[in-house]
Amino acid sequence: MLVALAQAACADDSRAATQTELARWQGILSKDPTDAHAHYQIGLVYRQLGDNRQAAQNLQAAIAAGFDNLAVKLNLIEAAFACREATLALATAKQVISPGLKSADILLRVGRLLFDHLFYAEALRAFQLAEQATPDSFEPRFRVALTHYLLKDYAATISELKPEDVVASAEAASLAASAEGKQGHFEQAAGALRASIERAPKSPHAYINLGLIYLDDGNNGEAEKVLEQFRTLQFQTDAKVFYTASRNVCREIADASGQQGIPLQSPSEKAEFYYQLAAQLQNRYNFLSAAQLIRLAQAEEGNSARVLLLAGTSCLNHDPLAGEPVTLLLAALKRDASLHTAYYLLGRAYARQGKLEEALANYRKAAELHPDASYYVSLGKALSKRQDSIAQFERALAIDPSYAPAHLELGRRYVQGEQFGKARPELEKAIEIEPDYYEAYYLLGRLLHRAGDEEQARRLLTQFEDKKKALMEQSVISAGYVGEGR
Repeated sequence: MLVALAQAACADDSRAATQTELARWQGILSKDPTDAHAHYQIGLVYRQLGDNRQAAQNLQAAIAAGFDNLAVKLNLIEAAFACREATLALATAKQVISPGLKSADILLRVGRLLFDHLFYAEALRAFQLAEQATPDSFEPRFRVALTHYLLKDYAATISELKPEDVVASAEAASLAASAEGKQGHFEQAAGALRASIERAPKSPHAYINLGLIYLDDGNNGEAEKVLEQFRTLQFQTDAKVFYTASRNVCREIADASGQQGIPLQSPSEKAEFYYQLAAQLQNRYNFLSAAQLIRLAQAEEGNSARVLLLAGTSCLNHDPLAGEPVTLLLAALKRDASLHTAYYLLGRAYARQGKLEEALANYRKAAELHPDASYYVSLGKALSKRQDSIAQFERALAIDPSYAPAHLELGRRYVQGEQFGKARPELEKAIEIEPDYYEAYYLLGRLLHRAGDEEQARRLLTQFEDKKKALMEQSVISAGYVGEGR
């Protein structure tokens, strides 16, 4: 207790000192608003205080005023990503990444930030330059190979890694084998992973990727054996999952969903293991791999509501227009009618299929069971009458005033109804909350054009084009990590 109090006191003292430092630099800036160094120092202080939006603004001001160096740009990239201004971060990163920059550490730092925010093409350029700067270093080479893999260039992944990398690192071995598996070389991939397990039996990486490769090859028996070995390892949460399944088992799961299944009062340890592993892969967008693990959970646990809901979610994300997700979600609700998430996902599935009445009914049920801002926004978007939809968006904002999609949709409906005075603050609020919400820039730009403010309209429409173009550079990640392992 005394230690905790002492730590809290130190934290308070540190924050007070930081606030004093902020006030000092703001005083300097008040005397000379063009003082670039003061803007830079204020940006650093705001970063310490956790206000990355203010940090980014001051770091930009420092650059505009002439304080333009590597340190300020690195801080701006990190602050911009932290406050969800990805387009600003990307533009600044492109300025930093240059063949003239010989620091592999800085190139890796920028590349990792871009990689973590799904800008794989630009991250690859940073990693390749880092590799050129330190050709004997493993990390840049591994990062290049991994980025090639996520960009689906499997041959480049394999050629990038050296034989000694695969022998020395279970991660590298798993990545190279996963690339072989994605090219359909299942036996070669499995052999490489079994060899990796022999070299490093306590390392978790090869087990999980080997299990997924066996499942994708239809070899469930071998998959279950190796996954059982993985389950007994001490450090499961450190496992890197590279392999992404290609075989779709959603039809198999849906066909089995009509069966009674194994009646279990509580899941077995094995069923729980498969379920949790599937859930983690689903959260990392590895939907078909998740579905294959759900199939194993279904065989162990039967058609429980949670298994069917997880299956419906993965299958819907993989193919929103397929019939299997609807079958699975309806089966989940048959077993547990309180699953508001299932109603919401059914609404999304029906909306994608053009069945608006069914979508509306399910969105309403989801919101009735669990009032949630996203549920009301989806309901509002599906309603044809403007006033009805406005009421739903207002309900969403009553729950969460900072929910940007509700502000955007409310602004859109006001524009459609030519209530421009009401539309503008909603669109501006959406941009304030989500600075990269490019659709809001477009709507606001069109609104200002109609109001005759051509200069502002052109600026906003240019921002719309720039932000949309930048965000189109993002990739959808399809591999993941178990637990918190990174």
